Amino acid sequence: MSKSNILKKLFSLQRFGIKPGLDRTQYLLKYLSNPEKKFKSIHIAGTNGKGTVASLLASIFKEAGYKTGLYTSPHILEFNERIRINGEKIPDEYLIDIASDLLPVSEKVNGTFFEITTAIAFKYFADKNCDIVVVETGMGGRFDSTNVIDPIISIITSIGLEHREYLGDTLEAIALEKAGIIKRNGKVIISEEKINLKNIFKKVAIELGAKSFFTFDDCKLINLIFNENFTYQTIFNCAGVESFNIKFDFGGSKAMENIITAIYSLYKVNDILPVKTIDIVNGIKNIRANTGYHFRIELLRESPPLVIDVAHNPDAIDELVNTVIKCRGRGESWLVLFAVMKDKDIEEMMKKLRLISKEIILTQPQNERACNIDELKKFAENCKFDIIHCQKNVEEAVKFALALNKALIITGSFYLIGESINSLKNYGFNTEI
Repeated sequence: MSKSNILKKLFSLQRFGIKPGLDRTQYLLKYLSNPEKKFKSIHIAGTNGKGTVASLLASIFKEAGYKTGLYTSPHILEFNERIRINGEKIPDEYLIDIASDLLPVSEKVNGTFFEITTAIAFKYFADKNCDIVVVETGMGGRFDSTNVIDPIISIITSIGLEHREYLGDTLEAIALEKAGIIKRNGKVIISEEKINLKNIFKKVAIELGAKSFFTFDDCKLINLIFNENFTYQTIFNCAGVESFNIKFDFGGSKAMENIITAIYSLYKVNDILPVKTIDIVNGIKNIRANTGYHFRIELLRESPPLVIDVAHNPDAIDELVNTVIKCRGRGESWLVLFAVMKDKDIEEMMKKLRLISKEIILTQPQNERACNIDELKKFAENCKFDIIHCQKNVEEAVKFALALNKALIITGSFYLIGESINSLKNYGFNTEI
């Protein structure tokens, strides 16, 4: 099978949606001789921040000299981005080889897109003898396909309302699903600060005999400095950890929280995978080169500013808006290019964007889950945007936005960002990932 045929087959499985349960994943992994048992792993769940923490850890481990696997989702430009070793994407030939073997087997159990992708990733990491594999959950926790590993530590980042049809209608219900990655007699780092949710995680950990550590009970932010060009400096310390003074250029204050979570986690596994301070500093500095991590409140152009962000839910949009205000103030009105999937809380996302924007460009990525432009326009009118532009596709929307030559933010969906990046290449932007 060719790569294009394999991906066509894989992506076609997405239309069948998400199926709870681990039986299908375990069946596929058993067929592959249980590769998930052949490497050390770290498992990360949460609503926002889990991908950042995963990429930070992978980058730091790479700097420390470990052969490091990284499994994240979704991809932005190319499927291979999801599966990396030391920053290098899984080669096409390896993807073709594993998938060609696995796809016929998956048909026996009606395996889903994410279940098959997870099995491919774990087989690749085992075959390549990774020292450590950092695994981001896809959506939930308890029934997520990745929840077949026995990690040296689990990490749960902040919790928000998302994927309610699968995870529950309340933060408490969602937290309980995420708590499903806590392992009996294991270790778990919790970076959620809401007391009611912390109590849920604490209760589950006690029931399982797991040791729980709460990042922001032990780690204190001393200072966070915002720069108008979207670079930041954070100073913090943790119990049993030296103080850190770190400069970074991604993700705003939430990135600071994720950096603290990653460093705190490293110290909890330092007896198994020791790293040095210089590895941590260089890992944060080189996160993009080491992992392909991009487009988290990233400044692509300084004048007029162009900021691109994969924010795709209200909490992430809220962080984007707050960061823009802190870095640039409230005086600048931004042009926003926006598209979103129809299962998101669209009105809440637009309300937050309205705080920094009077003018919005609406478009629709090539994805069956994308909200159509007519519906988006109704939301934009309800949120009282002064100027509403509609462009039939992302390519036209990017062309139109750049021609206006205004301070611009592109946000709302990974799918929008992927198509925007392809279009921006035509205008000389460096968008290699």
